Amino acid sequence: MNFYPFSFLSQGTIIRRLSLFWCLFISYSSYSTTCTSTGTGDWDDNGTWSCGHVPGCGDTIIIASGNTVSINHGQEDYTPCTPANLVRVFGTLRFTNGYKLRLNCSSTIVVMSGGLITSTANGNGNNNLIEICSNIVWSSSCGDLVGPLSLPAYDCVLPITLVSFTAEKSKSNVLLKWTTASEINNDYFMPERSKDGKAFEEVGRVQGAGNSTTMLSYSLTDASPFDGVSYYRLKQVDFDGTSSYSDIVAVNMENKDFEALNITPDIMNGIISITLRSNYNGKAEYSLSDVLGNNIHQGTVESSKGLNQIDIRAYHLAQGVYYFTIRNDHEILTKKIFY
Repeated sequence: MNFYPFSFLSQGTIIRRLSLFWCLFISYSSYSTTCTSTGTGDWDDNGTWSCGHVPGCGDTIIIASGNTVSINHGQEDYTPCTPANLVRVFGTLRFTNGYKLRLNCSSTIVVMSGGLITSTANGNGNNNLIEICSNIVWSSSCGDLVGPLSLPAYDCVLPITLVSFTAEKSKSNVLLKWTTASEINNDYFMPERSKDGKAFEEVGRVQGAGNSTTMLSYSLTDASPFDGVSYYRLKQVDFDGTSSYSDIVAVNMENKDFEALNITPDIMNGIISITLRSNYNGKAEYSLSDVLGNNIHQGTVESSKGLNQIDIRAYHLAQGVYYFTIRNDHEILTKKIFY
């Protein structure tokens, strides 16, 4: 057997070995204590943990298989900690209404195969949550997390829950409307328009709510839509500058809500029949006036997309020139009638 005295090692080798030893020491000691659950219990109960105390800064926290540890006393806040925490979930980590786990930026939660993070929240949505480095990486609105996965690598939280985004023609403008069911770290919205559906430009900005779990409605008017078709999408921007987009919707400014196809005066039967092609669903008002602008007849019609017919009784009218007008909130159509 060959034996090499310490004195035969070069100075560089000694330094490299000491450096490796030091790195291993730092890595090993970055989590100061291992606290393993001893059964089902509360996170804040000393008796829940093998280490004899509630886990502290830098501890490795293990929720053993078959154990359920509940966070049900406000929040567990480890953000001031300098050493990182490692949480390994073999069993179940459960949150009750309104409670939170906050970890510092270097911390990690590993949900092992068979592990579960769950909530007993009764419709409280994002009130139960896990934060790492001040970023929400899980909330009860995400549903249960089943391993294997790790946080923050796995991030189920969407910046907003978008219920709807619509674009409606309003005269020469386009009215953009959207509704959110929840918002997380939402700075602002920036609706965008495009002529080809590829290159988009900003229409304007609307301030977001930051954090919200209630239904909120927003709107913005585009006073300069493109001729023909305009494509719109909703850009949402977080406080850290990250963004997400809605689906694209389109508005055709050339499509008229009403187009008169045929006007048939029937003097013998005293009826004027107007056939319209409509791109509009909803109530519309119509009227018949003489050349002096006097209103002779008016009414309402429930317009539907496609062909619509309006019959006006005109047996009392003298022969002459009249004007038929139909209108809704977006458009007015007037046609001359020779009776």
